[in-house]
Amino acid sequence: MKEGHSLWGIFNNSKCLNCLFGIPEINYIHTGNGTITSYNTSGYQNNMNVRFDASSSNIINNGFESGNLTGWTTSTPLNFVVINTDKYDGNYCVQISNKSASWIALTSNKIPVPIEKKKLVLSAFFKGIANKKMDFLVRFWSWSGVEITPNLDVGISATPKWTLGQVTGNIPTGTAYITVVLSLQPTVAGYINVDEVYMGLY
Repeated sequence: MKEGHSLWGIFNNSKCLNCLFGIPEINYIHTGNGTITSYNTSGYQNNMNVRFDASSSNIINNGFESGNLTGWTTSTPLNFVVINTDKYDGNYCVQISNKSASWIALTSNKIPVPIEKKKLVLSAFFKGIANKKMDFLVRFWSWSGVEITPNLDVGISATPKWTLGQVTGNIPTGTAYITVVLSLQPTVAGYINVDEVYMGLY
């Protein structure tokens, strides 16, 4: 699995993008080796050859293929375990569990935002115990390190099968960096596995 590629490609000489613009029922997910797989409610369809804008997504260790949490930070490392079983793709995924009384969080590296980029798509695959809730959070930062609000925050509930979760939205004026946060609610038994976290900037 190649890391650091966006969800944006060139398909039949036209730009293709997941549901942000005009095709809400189809998502285009990078699966490495210059291909994407289209995903809709009927399941996975045929792979399509594309060219990717590699500069528009640079989450370090986005598929946890280092076998550890390199590129990610957390104050509760025991809650985030990189495993080599029950992954979506590649050799690893991260398994998140939380029996504490507080939310826990795993934060990505700072992702530079070129000035011409105005929109984003964050996506990841997740699987876990039914009804266990996880949040996808996107935080925006100025050059001076001041957080720009509001952030983007979408809650998802785990399912027993690998499922695609997404956050889409506008990038606020003045944003220099973005961080991605995976957070999990407290005091609920079970876990959520997360794999292939991608950020596309457009």
